[in-house]
Amino acid sequence: MSTEHKSPTKAEAYVKFCEERDAKLKEDAEKRLEHEADLDMKYSAKLGVRGIDFEIVNTAKGVFVLRKPDWTVAKKYNSIPADKQTDEDVWNYVVPHIVEPDVNVARAVMQEHGGVAYRCAGALHSLYGARGPGDRTGKF
Repeated sequence: MSTEHKSPTKAEAYVKFCEERDAKLKEDAEKRLEHEADLDMKYSAKLGVRGIDFEIVNTAKGVFVLRKPDWTVAKKYNSIPADKQTDEDVWNYVVPHIVEPDVNVARAVMQEHGGVAYRCAGALHSLYGARGPGDRTGKF
C-alpha cells in the first residue's frame, strides 16, 4: 500500500485559489455593508434623510458618505456639457461634499480608481434632485 501524497493538479490548485479569494471578497463585502449600516444610522441622526440630505457610496475600496450638494457648486458642475467634463471637474464637484472618509483618504482611492469619483458624482446628482430612497434606480 502506497502512502505517497498526490500533489494537486494545476486546475485543482486554481479552484482552491478562487474559492479562497471569493471567500475573502465576500467577507470584505460583509464588513463594508456593516460599516455602511453604522454610517447610515450615524448620519441619519446628524444630517437627515439618506437619499435626500446625504448618500453613502459603498465600493470595493471603501465606503463614502456625501452630504447634499451645495447649490452653487452643483449649478457650476451641471453647466459643463457632459462631453466637456474632465476628471478634475468631477473631482471639484465631489470633494466639497465628502463627509467621510477624510478627504485625503478619498483622494487616494479616487486617484487609484477614478470611477469612484464618478459614482460619487452620480450620487450627488441624485441628491441634488432630492429623489429620495424610493426613487433610486440602482446602486451608486
